[in-house]
Amino acid sequence: MAPTPPTLPNGRPIKEKIGVYGPPGVGKTHQFFNIARWHQNLDSPARFYAICTDQSYEVLWSNPEFQDLTNIEWEDVTDFQEYIDAAKKYKQKMTSVDWLSVDLQGQAWNAVQDEYARVLSKSSGGDIEDMG
Repeated sequence: MAPTPPTLPNGRPIKEKIGVYGPPGVGKTHQFFNIARWHQNLDSPARFYAICTDQSYEVLWSNPEFQDLTNIEWEDVTDFQEYIDAAKKYKQKMTSVDWLSVDLQGQAWNAVQDEYARVLSKSSGGDIEDMG
């Protein structure tokens, strides 16, 4: 039986957020896969979505330990628009029991800054690529 998500006093589900921090290679994504596997083994309806910047999801999914997972999907992104597109895609799919992981938040912040510089440059008649 799937766990029941906690609710607010008005009955709406609480949107939980869990921040997982650590340097590359300590197992953050591996644990996300373990949680997905745990849910799948419990026949939970939860789906696991991820926005990935370093292809780590593909590497982990190719591990025999996780190849049977059917409740996980991810998008590899490289720029701000791809982050937005992936977030919109998952927002349409997600239910209150689903999980979303956005890895390497520093990469997301870099993408936002790049997009800001591009928009600012364009608004002043330039093109960021013209700046070298």
